[in-house]
Amino acid sequence: MTAPREYRFSVTRDDEVAISTSPDHVPWSLRPAASGDALLLDEGGKARLAVRRLRRFPRLRYVLLARDEELGTIEGLDILRTRYLLRFKNAPDRELHTPMFSARFGVFAGDVTRARIVMLREHLWAILFEEDEDRPELIAALARLLYARWHSE
Repeated sequence: MTAPREYRFSVTRDDEVAISTSPDHVPWSLRPAASGDALLLDEGGKARLAVRRLRRFPRLRYVLLARDEELGTIEGLDILRTRYLLRFKNAPDRELHTPMFSARFGVFAGDVTRARIVMLREHLWAILFEEDEDRPELIAALARLLYARWHSE
């Protein structure tokens, strides 16, 4: 059993989401691309996957791609944008709940909480992933959704 891992997601002045595991270690970043996609970059600046928006209204819908292969989808479950279904090719579905007027969110698999999210400031979130939940696809999906919520997309 692996210990839970904490990440910090912070929106920078360049509209990039810096994803850190400690103040001086940023293993991931989610950066907007000229194509309109958001790219998940590793420490070396290499693109690992892309998050592409397919639909904005009435409910958000994104697709996660790696070398044009679909890894998963993100679907808004309600028009208020408070619940999202995260479907991954090689992992169980997850549901993200972002209640209105709350600074605490959760990622669930059935009735089990798999990640806890706390909004620390307007553009900074702390995320505690349960054992082996910190996969790049889930990190990219959460970073994109939290950025969209913050940016009112």
